[in-house]
Amino acid sequence: MMSPFLQHQHPQAVILFFCNQYQVAPRTKVYLLQQRQLNHLLCWVLPLNRK
Repeated sequence: MMSPFLQHQHPQAVILFFCNQYQVAPRTKVYLLQQRQLNHLLCWVLPLNRK
Protein backbone atom coordinates (compact mmCIF):
# COMPACT_ATOMS: atom_id res chain seq x y z
CA MET A 1 0.00 0.00 0.00
CA MET A 2 1.68 3.15 -1.22
CA SER A 3 0.45 6.57 -0.23
CA PRO A 4 -0.66 8.78 -3.15
CA PHE A 5 2.22 11.10 -2.31
CA LEU A 6 4.74 8.35 -3.00
CA GLN A 7 3.08 7.04 -6.14
CA HIS A 8 3.53 10.34 -7.94
CA GLN A 9 7.10 10.97 -6.88
CA HIS A 10 10.21 10.07 -8.79
CA PRO A 11 11.84 7.07 -7.03
CA GLN A 12 14.98 9.06 -6.29
CA ALA A 13 12.94 11.88 -4.77
CA VAL A 14 11.22 9.36 -2.51
CA ILE A 15 14.55 7.81 -1.49
CA LEU A 16 16.03 11.21 -0.67
CA PHE A 17 12.91 12.14 1.27
CA PHE A 18 13.17 9.02 3.43
CA CYS A 19 16.92 9.36 3.86
CA ASN A 20 16.46 12.90 5.15
CA GLN A 21 13.50 11.90 7.29
CA TYR A 22 15.36 9.09 9.04
CA GLN A 23 18.90 10.54 8.94
CA VAL A 24 20.12 7.62 6.86
CA ALA A 25 23.89 7.24 6.58
CA PRO A 26 25.32 8.72 3.34
CA ARG A 27 26.67 5.31 2.29
CA THR A 28 23.22 3.80 2.65
CA LYS A 29 21.66 6.67 0.72
CA VAL A 30 24.07 6.12 -2.17
CA TYR A 31 23.36 2.40 -2.09
CA LEU A 32 19.59 2.93 -2.19
CA LEU A 33 19.89 5.44 -5.02
CA GLN A 34 21.96 2.96 -7.02
CA GLN A 35 19.48 0.16 -6.40
CA ARG A 36 16.49 2.30 -7.34
CA GLN A 37 14.31 -0.35 -5.79
CA LEU A 38 11.51 1.33 -3.96
CA ASN A 39 9.87 -1.84 -2.70
CA HIS A 40 13.20 -2.82 -1.14
CA LEU A 41 13.44 0.65 0.43
CA LEU A 42 9.86 0.57 1.67
CA CYS A 43 10.28 -2.84 3.29
CA TRP A 44 13.08 -1.26 5.26
CA VAL A 45 11.46 2.10 6.00
CA LEU A 46 7.84 1.23 6.75
CA PRO A 47 8.64 -0.75 9.91
CA LEU A 48 10.50 2.37 11.17
CA ASN A 49 7.32 4.32 10.61
CA ARG A 50 5.25 2.05 12.82
CA LYS A 51 7.38 2.48 15.94
